[in-house]
Amino acid sequence: MGCDTFLVVAVLLACALGARACPCTHASLCGPLSQPPSGPELFVFTVNPAGFQGFNWTYITTVAAFFPLEQHPELLCAAHARGVRVVTKASPFPVANLSSSADRAAWVQSQVKTMQAVGADGINVDIEEPIMISSQAKDLTSLVSALRDAAHAVNPMAQVSFDVAWGPGGVDERVYDYAGLAKATDLLFVMGYDERSQVWGSGPCVAGANAGLKQTESGLDAYLRLGIAGTQLVAGSPWYGRLYPCLSLDGSTCTVQSVPFRGCNCSDAVSSEIGYSGIQPPPGALQWDEASSSPFFDVNGTHQMWYDDPRSLRLKYAAARARGVGGVGMWTGDFSTATSMWAAFDAFFKD
Repeated sequence: MGCDTFLVVAVLLACALGARACPCTHASLCGPLSQPPSGPELFVFTVNPAGFQGFNWTYITTVAAFFPLEQHPELLCAAHARGVRVVTKASPFPVANLSSSADRAAWVQSQVKTMQAVGADGINVDIEEPIMISSQAKDLTSLVSALRDAAHAVNPMAQVSFDVAWGPGGVDERVYDYAGLAKATDLLFVMGYDERSQVWGSGPCVAGANAGLKQTESGLDAYLRLGIAGTQLVAGSPWYGRLYPCLSLDGSTCTVQSVPFRGCNCSDAVSSEIGYSGIQPPPGALQWDEASSSPFFDVNGTHQMWYDDPRSLRLKYAAARARGVGGVGMWTGDFSTATSMWAAFDAFFKD
């Protein structure tokens, strides 16, 4: 580059950053990447501004920051120094306003402005509200499509992603236009967890796997049957577990209180979420459920913990690889620094 070219780049970067001083070791790290990461996706969510310090960056391609990057830019510096994309979390959009083209346009403008202001490489949309009306579902697709168009207009390499339930069958009353959303985004992040948010059936409510292997596989297969390309999907997994208080504990069956959720009598809303690093099975208590390929254990005869560990995660990542999906990921990267947890990704990227 000549001196004039460097001057233009410096001016553009200064405009993008506004009055914000670049905290990184080099000014280029404060702006979006000049080229996207290569290879399959490892999409990592983070809610802890310091959580990235425990990441194993070997396979990571994208980090979704669920905190204000303008207040905590250190993640951007660390990720960009490694050629890793950082995306912002889109602000909520009221489902009741989806039919308003003016509201949709204003929201899109706001999200792209934030992306540019913090030097991010894209936007992750996490709208999980119930939608049962087809016109609203179409308006949601229009909203996301407009967001991607606007983001690509300012940065052709910007990544716009949308988080979807573990399966497309109206989970939690989210009857979205999933095939349309796939076309309207750069990828769909399949949240292969909280799969007991609605437990249909007769009989008492019981504790169970947060993300059973067969159920996770069935969700991915259902998306593929919609005609969505496997490369468009990122298979997410939980790096956390759910602790259930038992009304009674008979053998391995923990009967729990009925806590309805969006029209279903039994749900995991009765449980507490605990990150993997905070899960400690008592000596000799760990069990393995063959039906769901998940570990669990009882606590003091009053509670039951269901979670995922490296063994169960490797099975999920291998299943994702067998289906030809575009990548894998987890909620969240902050929940563990254990080498064995990060090594479980080898089942997708290496094995």
